[in-house]
Amino acid sequence: IVGLGLIAALMLLVRFGILLGAQRRLAAPILAAVVGAPGLKRRQREEVLDHQMIEAGAVVGRFAVPVQVIAAVGPLLGLLGTVTGMIGTFDVITRFGTGDPKMLSGGISEALVTTEFGLLVAIPCLLLGSLLSARADRILDVIEGDALEGIRRVGKGGGEVGTDEAGDEATDEAEDGAAEPGGEQPAESAGAAARGAARA
Repeated sequence: IVGLGLIAALMLLVRFGILLGAQRRLAAPILAAVVGAPGLKRRQREEVLDHQMIEAGAVVGRFAVPVQVIAAVGPLLGLLGTVTGMIGTFDVITRFGTGDPKMLSGGISEALVTTEFGLLVAIPCLLLGSLLSARADRILDVIEGDALEGIRRVGKGGGEVGTDEAGDEATDEAEDGAAEPGGEQPAESAGAAARGAARA
């Protein structure tokens, strides 16, 4: 149990160091990949953002699962020690009776100490792990929000993203109109839809 506690403490320290400057380290390359790439449509930029966010989540989520596992296993190991200590105590009672309390104290002490160590390992792992996970989620939310804002500004300011999307929508509408029986989509209507979408 003590060894697991030391391993968990080391992993928590490493994860804290990863999260300490993660937002500055991860935001710049993600924004460069999503916003800085020329000639991409909005949908393509969002796909790039999804891929980048998955990679960023793997970075900030490092050691999160092992810490949670240790937080869950610690009390179970304490319970195992409790059971072992009580078995030893009852074995002493079977052989020597209850006349000497000192002979019973060894098993009872083992049962209580292992439970205590199990809880001492599990509670900090659970609390600190939850705090670091919440911090990691906030970092990812901020980075994703900044990237989406950058995509919106590129589409509004550059014009190429909005125009490409408008052309795709106009093409889809024209194909849908042609596929319907007895219905044709005039070229003027498709051009008007494209211009209206571009203005929007």
